[in-house]
Amino acid sequence: MAKFKELQRKKIEHEEIDSDTSADEELLTELLDEITAELNTYDQYDKEIKDKKPTARDKFFELLTFKVRIENALATETVSFSVESVGDSMDAVEAAILRDYPEYEMLNITRDEDDWTVELQENPSVIKTGYVNRTLGKAFGRTYAVVGASFDVGKFVDEHPELAAKCVSFTQMFTYAPGEWEGDGEAMPVSYKLDEKLATKLMADDPDNVAIFQQYTKPGKVQMRLLPIKDATSEDLA
Repeated sequence: MAKFKELQRKKIEHEEIDSDTSADEELLTELLDEITAELNTYDQYDKEIKDKKPTARDKFFELLTFKVRIENALATETVSFSVESVGDSMDAVEAAILRDYPEYEMLNITRDEDDWTVELQENPSVIKTGYVNRTLGKAFGRTYAVVGASFDVGKFVDEHPELAAKCVSFTQMFTYAPGEWEGDGEAMPVSYKLDEKLATKLMADDPDNVAIFQQYTKPGKVQMRLLPIKDATSEDLA
């Protein structure tokens, strides 16, 4: 634990790692060997016991983040969004970044009359990466998924009815009482469902539709996940 705390104190946000990292790398390898051995042990147990390993998993993810900082120069990228496509609020731009660039975080953002310009840098805590425990001969890794994304299909239908007619189906519920249908058809609630395959085709056929669909897409949250533990290949061990 003391060694892990020592490494935690070396966390750096948006700064270069010192050029002499040999001591850090040695400590990091030792800690990664320890934590992956612990994860491997948990993996041998049944599901009930596996569910008790989040602490080890999260510690493994933190060590991988430090590994990324030591081994890689974080990539940067500059992207632009039109104000027309994402709106004029900062929150809307942040949502677009999460949707389109989940592995990045914003460094700087500027706006002119028509466009937002955003400087991005790879987020080391999200980058897909892994570690090979040579003693165990096992490969460990992490990935991510964006969960909880949604599409405001009701608002989409209201504001773009002609486009929605090509990719949205609807159902309307009525109540039947003996002898008659109850309820005013115009007032009964309607449930809409977006056909994602048709929406994808509409965007492929007309790129202008992409910005329209994006306006109604609410991004989810990035969730890190532990990959299944696998036997290391000869390539992994090279």
